[in-house]
Amino acid sequence: MPQEITRERLADLLIDPREDLDFEVKNWLNLQGSNEDKATFAKAVLALANHGGGFIALGLLETDVGIVEAEGRPATLDGYSQ
Repeated sequence: MPQEITRERLADLLIDPREDLDFEVKNWLNLQGSNEDKATFAKAVLALANHGGGFIALGLLETDVGIVEAEGRPATLDGYSQ
């Protein structure tokens, strides 16, 4: 049974993010212009769908010291939504 989506669950994912079968982190993706970025996002969506659902957090980067905020945040987030 999928885990219930609550504000607490979302907060936990952002406070201490870790990639898992139901949580993917991606750097900033240009979803309005770059076909490569669109394909990267689509692959992540398909992987989560095959697992039964989950979350994708944009604007994060996996490093040797853990997951951190990625550089290069767009000037506006108008191109992003649920």
